[in-house]
Amino acid sequence: MKKKHNILIFNGGRGAKNIINVFKKNKNINIYSIVNAYDDGKSTGNLRDIFGTLGPSDIRKVQKLFIPNNSNYKEILKLFDLRIQNISKKIFFEEIDSFIKLNKKDLFGIKLPQKKIKEFLKVNLKYFYNYIFSDKSRYRKLNVKDLSLINCVYVSSILKNNNKISKSIDDFNRIFNLSNSTFCISDDIRFLCALEKPNRVYFTEEQIVEKRSNSNIQDIYLLKKKLNVNRFKKLSFLNKKEFLEKNNSSPKIDNEIIKLIKKANAIIYSPGTQHSSLYPTYKHNNLAKYIKRNKTCKKIFITNIGADYETPNYDSYDYVNGAFKYLSNKNKKYKFEDFFDYILVNNPGKNTQDKYVKHYPEKFEKIKTKIKFQNFESKVYKDEHDGKKIYNFIMNLL
Repeated sequence: MKKKHNILIFNGGRGAKNIINVFKKNKNINIYSIVNAYDDGKSTGNLRDIFGTLGPSDIRKVQKLFIPNNSNYKEILKLFDLRIQNISKKIFFEEIDSFIKLNKKDLFGIKLPQKKIKEFLKVNLKYFYNYIFSDKSRYRKLNVKDLSLINCVYVSSILKNNNKISKSIDDFNRIFNLSNSTFCISDDIRFLCALEKPNRVYFTEEQIVEKRSNSNIQDIYLLKKKLNVNRFKKLSFLNKKEFLEKNNSSPKIDNEIIKLIKKANAIIYSPGTQHSSLYPTYKHNNLAKYIKRNKTCKKIFITNIGADYETPNYDSYDYVNGAFKYLSNKNKKYKFEDFFDYILVNNPGKNTQDKYVKHYPEKFEKIKTKIKFQNFESKVYKDEHDGKKIYNFIMNLL
């Protein structure tokens, strides 16, 4: 019998999609996707404000990759992708109320053949319905435009599980027959914000995602409470920085994540949006210590292929240096080699368009980590990694 490999991937909602889709095909690989739940963009932020939970969007996006390919696949996929469009709030709740009270086999036109799924949705949507209508201000505040139905189910489940998103993930895995492959780094509720010189503050994760600035973010922070925008705007840059550093609170890592790191044969830091998605995960308390302690696993950092809004001027070194900054928490006892054995940098070859992340080998001269500068880009999906190329590279190390 072939040895099973445990592959742990730090990723956001979509950055590692191509990589995960290849690794999951190998039955001799246990794949563990680690994400955070600090998303507060648009409809997710609206639900967080009303329910006071973490944001389930990235969890949902990753779990969607593990929907079993059986006769119910298309309907379950539709359910995970469903967003409310072109209907009023009144009609939205009438549909939910009808689904709860009547023995309907469909919800918003999606057939639900499995009884356990239908009952799970009924229980959580009833909770959602009652929670919203128990307070008129909640109903007024809810915006159903582009609202993810599964996110509604998730926030209800999280509240019922005493704000333990990890328990809700387990419930979803069980009900939808998903492999136990998606994990949230922490159950602790935090709010992400960022600071950028000369005096710019991104008050939410959503603002970081939609950043339109040619300068780079100086630092990110995880706060227990959302910032009071009007009061905070009046402070000087130094006072803002002082306040954020004082109130930054590194969340506790879920115990299950610690176990996964200990038994990992490979740890992959995936590409993706850095400040809004990946770097916040690296900030978690003692994460660096546990990664460093696993001396036998291969640790691979994958830089982005193309620049995005929040890292407009980043070269390949900036990506990995940012990860090191948040992992090490500026603690001088750590070295690059504690976290990264290999850094995979895409070589675009003759294609030298501005959108490609630049690579300057001289910046890596003082680092012992091995740099692999070769073409990792998909021929089909430009600006995305070829999952098979990443898979082959990593499997050759194990």
